[in-house]
Amino acid sequence: MNIVAVNFESRKEPGMFYGKEYSYNSAINLKVGDMVLVPSNNGESRALVKRVGIDESELNFEPSLLKTIEKLAEKQEV
Repeated sequence: MNIVAVNFESRKEPGMFYGKEYSYNSAINLKVGDMVLVPSNNGESRALVKRVGIDESELNFEPSLLKTIEKLAEKQEV
């Protein structure tokens, strides 16, 4: 698995990424600072990659439950 942590884009402050980190499996090679589109409870959301190469032992749940990032976000995508 290629586990990364992301911060979601603020709904109140577009372009700002902060708050709780969420872990995802990544189907693509990512680096810190990449903008990605991630599956969320609100559909597809924009997020910023904060950490990469997270070990499965750092998770508080079964790694198989992770949703998967499949694409980078384009600058114009919301």
